[in-house]
Amino acid sequence: MAYLVIAPQIVAYDMGGNALYYLRDQLIPWLSPKAKAHLITMGLVEEVPDLLPPGVAEDVPLAEVLPAAPSDSPDRPAPTAPKDKWVAYVVGTRAATQAEAEALTRDQLIQLAAG
Repeated sequence: MAYLVIAPQIVAYDMGGNALYYLRDQLIPWLSPKAKAHLITMGLVEEVPDLLPPGVAEDVPLAEVLPAAPSDSPDRPAPTAPKDKWVAYVVGTRAATQAEAEALTRDQLIQLAAG
């Protein structure tokens, strides 16, 4: 089973125990039973049809069976970058709409990007 992120951003652990950040509308290929129960109960993710190819066991790391997906997230600006760079970053990561981001200060945008 795979999981669609419906919250703005979450942190989930992979099978190796590595913390991974996921943004709204991204798919999570695997969750531990405890994380699954928590994230679904809190309304942060929802189950979607399985992403694994037929015949692949769920405990096999997905990186071994699927190619890596290209990152479409923009590069995080430096803390000293101008506000317009932070607006573009926050909008690009779907943490806020263009209008919401433009209404915030640079410091508020940095805090929003930090989660």
